[in-house]
Amino acid sequence: MEKNIKWHLESRRLGDLIPAPWNARKISRFGKSWLKESVNSFGVPRLITINQNNHIIGGHQLCSILIQEHGPDAMVEVLVADRLLSEAEHKQLSVKLNVSAGEWDTEMLGKHFEKDELLDWGISEKMLKSW
Repeated sequence: MEKNIKWHLESRRLGDLIPAPWNARKISRFGKSWLKESVNSFGVPRLITINQNNHIIGGHQLCSILIQEHGPDAMVEVLVADRLLSEAEHKQLSVKLNVSAGEWDTEMLGKHFEKDELLDWGISEKMLKSW
């Protein structure tokens, strides 16, 4: 990994944020409803994390909800890396940001990630055995 990454806040148009093609996160109907209700009640206390090229690293589900609720032209505060992360860094961070919560698309994980990497990044052996 290159030098430490520094993060800063910027405003971005929701429609300009690009989902990562390897996003392996899923959300249940209940989870989506819960997230939507949470956003409507409390606003957006968690930030979408993006690479310098507007590719989403963390917050895919939140971005989707915000677009549904406010449209693609709405502006949102995002956390932006001070340099362009490599694909490997992007993938690693996207997994590490989400290890402790949510559901995973194991087919997508298997297609885009090595099992050893996922174990190193916090995905459990039990989860990987379900492949």
